[in-house]
Amino acid sequence: MRRQLITHPDLQGSFTLAIVGGLVIMFGLIGGISILTLYMLSLDPAVSVEQSAIILQTAQRMGVSLLYATVTLLLGGVAIGLYLSYKYVGPLTRIEDWCRNSLSGDFGTPLKLRPGDDLGKIARLLNKVVYEYKKQVETNG
Repeated sequence: MRRQLITHPDLQGSFTLAIVGGLVIMFGLIGGISILTLYMLSLDPAVSVEQSAIILQTAQRMGVSLLYATVTLLLGGVAIGLYLSYKYVGPLTRIEDWCRNSLSGDFGTPLKLRPGDDLGKIARLLNKVVYEYKKQVETNG
């Protein structure tokens, strides 16, 4: 079976989008609220013009930093999403396909995952279940 980075595009895309979206929304809300608070503080009549200018300058620097951090989070989130989906979604997709083949009567092909896969124990257990079932069907004829 050919190894692919993207094994099930629909599920993998949704998985990656959820991770990236969650990170960006969380980071954007926290940063956005902070910048908005600074801006509103600069409008306070109790703050002098010099202090207001310093606060606005700080808010602008925070905005630029927030933009850089968001882009970094976006790229990191895509990388993490692709890695996790490669690690878990791919094996789950192969298990799903193998189960469909087994249900259609193809008991000859054992389920094989990549070496060191986290779902290897499940694959071995499923192979054993099918082997025992096949043996039982052959004995009962």
